[in-house]
Amino acid sequence: MSETIKPGVQGRVYLTSEQAAAAARQFGCARFVYNHLLAFSQSRYVNKIKTSATQRSLELTRLKTEIPWLQEVNAQSLQQTGRALDTAYKNWFDSITGKRPDQVKPPKFKKKSKRQSARFTKGSFRFENDTLSLSKIGDIHIPWYRRVKGAPSSVVLSRTPAGRYYVSLQVEQQPLGVVGGAQNQVLSVDINTQAFHFFNGRRWSQVELPRPLLAA
Repeated sequence: MSETIKPGVQGRVYLTSEQAAAAARQFGCARFVYNHLLAFSQSRYVNKIKTSATQRSLELTRLKTEIPWLQEVNAQSLQQTGRALDTAYKNWFDSITGKRPDQVKPPKFKKKSKRQSARFTKGSFRFENDTLSLSKIGDIHIPWYRRVKGAPSSVVLSRTPAGRYYVSLQVEQQPLGVVGGAQNQVLSVDINTQAFHFFNGRRWSQVELPRPLLAA
């Protein structure tokens, strides 16, 4: 039985000053929510109380009713921030209990000086005619999207510490004769840096193109 795979493509985009300000608000709120939910979970853990994903979701709902400026950004993206923390905790617990072979560190607080990101799911973005419309941010031109066929299932907008913006698109597709664990791998080409980007379901890794290919 075949499983749905999510190939993706990542590339640099350019935001207007108004869009950059809106993105900064989204990033800031996402960072605040992540750090608040992490502190909420840690404070309960000190008292030997385990915090479930449902409890963190309820805390996020309470938080949004008490802090007005959290309502100025996309709500679905904030929910994705909470789910990202849920995933981070699950990966850590699976690591220390031996359910996964690699070692995963516990979740850490996010810093403004590091890479910022926000995930948008269906209903909070639209893609038509090479234009990506993100809720609360606006329309962004995506000329390199044609490298992946299909409708995006989610979008991640990110900002590097150097101030560069990137968009990562994931597309749900049915595999054709996938062998082994290949369905967990994603390959894309960043046309701006002339490098291959691999996505293994957890993070992007970059491999520079060999010199003979660069020369071509």
